[in-house]
Amino acid sequence: MANYITDGSDVSVGHHDTSSDTHTTCKPVQLIVNADDLGYSIVRDRGIAESFLNGIVTSTSLLVNGHSAVQAIEIGLMYGMPMGIHINVTEGRPISRRLYQTLTNRNNMFWDKFEFRKRLANGKISLNEVEHEITAQILWFINHAKQLPTHADGHQHCHILPGIRDVFAAAINKYNIKWTRMPIEQNLQSCSWLTEPEMTFYTSVVCDATDSKNAFSEYGIRFTDYYAGLSLMGTNLTKERIIKWIDQVISSEANVVDHTPVTCELMVHPGYRCEDEGGCGQSPDSFSKSPAREHEMKLMKDKSLYTLLSCRCNFISYKNVSA
Repeated sequence: MANYITDGSDVSVGHHDTSSDTHTTCKPVQLIVNADDLGYSIVRDRGIAESFLNGIVTSTSLLVNGHSAVQAIEIGLMYGMPMGIHINVTEGRPISRRLYQTLTNRNNMFWDKFEFRKRLANGKISLNEVEHEITAQILWFINHAKQLPTHADGHQHCHILPGIRDVFAAAINKYNIKWTRMPIEQNLQSCSWLTEPEMTFYTSVVCDATDSKNAFSEYGIRFTDYYAGLSLMGTNLTKERIIKWIDQVISSEANVVDHTPVTCELMVHPGYRCEDEGGCGQSPDSFSKSPAREHEMKLMKDKSLYTLLSCRCNFISYKNVSA
């Protein structure tokens, strides 16, 4: 296998699990930094691995229908990256060989995230087909990784949509996957840097996530107490905004009598930008080709950010999050 760590960084500075450090166990915040889209392309995978070994990324979510998913599992196992599954029903080709009647278009490609949501709202998406594809993706992960995913979340937040949330929760519970993402980002309306379309979409995500909490809780599926990543994506992700978010979490918990550490997830999308290689059955999209991917990767490996965060929280992953 090729050496995926190419930036010359000292891998000994990987910061991804301080939960057992005796000098940090009294801190109130446990932070998961999860890199989405592992398996999308070799260069994205390399950037995620570097962000794990040389930065603050502690966990990752695999796109099993991604171009490099098989190699990505090998990388994850080689470097000990905790890997969850990034269930995908809104980009690229399905994993199942079944010919879907509602879940895909005439080219056997998933509808994009906006068309999928529109069709779902109009009752034109079969939940039986969604359940079948979710199960196929979970089984693909288990068969290739020889282990369970540490957690399951949804590509483009598909897992918290009405109807989808119920079959998603039932499916991951069946395979004893007990953690998911709950993309409820607080204070979203104060993020003045977001465009109007971004604010509209992210607000809908938060509303859907809020409505989905009971569906997951009924199956005993857990999620972190706090989440950030909608407003902190690409060049919107800055050191100052990350620290401000963590400080707000600490402040909100300051007067809570229960001293049980609170859990937080920061969703990130680091990696080297794609050129022609990658995708989920089609060519790489503009998101993967954006220099914003490398902006996020650089920030993940910023030692000053690690220093600031390590004074405030413990780094953990979904593999070792507190019961």
